[in-house]
Amino acid sequence: MVERHLRFFVVTAEEEHFQRAANRLFMTQSALSRRIQVLEEELGIKLFERLPRGVRLSQAGESFYQDVRNFRDTLDNAIARARNVMHGNVGQLKIGLNPSGIRNPAITEALQIFHKKFEYIDIKIDVLFSEEQLAAIQSGDLDVGALYQFSTEPWASYFHIADDELLLAIPKSHPLASKPNLCLQDLADVNFIWPMRRYSPRMYNRMIAACNAGGLTPKIMTEVRSAEAVLSMVAIGLAVGFVGSHEAGSEPDSVAIRRVADFSVTCPLSLAWNTERATPALQNFITVLTETIDAKLP
Repeated sequence: MVERHLRFFVVTAEEEHFQRAANRLFMTQSALSRRIQVLEEELGIKLFERLPRGVRLSQAGESFYQDVRNFRDTLDNAIARARNVMHGNVGQLKIGLNPSGIRNPAITEALQIFHKKFEYIDIKIDVLFSEEQLAAIQSGDLDVGALYQFSTEPWASYFHIADDELLLAIPKSHPLASKPNLCLQDLADVNFIWPMRRYSPRMYNRMIAACNAGGLTPKIMTEVRSAEAVLSMVAIGLAVGFVGSHEAGSEPDSVAIRRVADFSVTCPLSLAWNTERATPALQNFITVLTETIDAKLP
């Protein structure tokens, strides 16, 4: 009951006059006076001293007014913060990126725009393999991830960003580096560097299946975690390996990037998130990314 009368008390304290306070509150003076009287009776405190030409706060009323004003400020701030969270203007966004996502121009530009537009969103970025991201998104450790979508999880929503084609990284000194119309059969006696099955099982299996379809059983010399490791080992002439087309242009001078005619593995780079955990901040990021991609379309 007390809470209902606090607004009347505050306005009266500010105006020090029942009529002026009543005018601000769009009520009659007598109705306001009764509400103040009810409040004083409920509190057991005389809040105002009645004067011939108005009222003024009693000593107890002044103390109560200061606390009520602080309470109202705290409440207003709490409401404002809650509304900002509801609209995705404050909070935290945990994002996962695979190596292709890190280098995708639409994603990097969207992150820059989002950071400027929503400066009170705390962005946390983890660089993870696609499989690791899926597990983290499902558990709630990530809000969203840019990953290779090789399947559709029933709990997830997806937004396609780009397709990343796998190309062959080969030492420029290798005889096959300059061969026109390179095909899988040409690579029968070549050592391969392969992605680690433990971290990228679906990628691993798709690549093996594509090779087998072209009549090649790849001679896997070693398995590595990253495309950077593939390029480093190719650069010193130890083997060849497949890397995403996003790596083209960043390869060492001693490495050539070639397309293999009968090897077709395309990795769909997609944004993925848990449908049941889509926060307002995440929705805002998706909107920024969508607008960024649309702006890049011819």
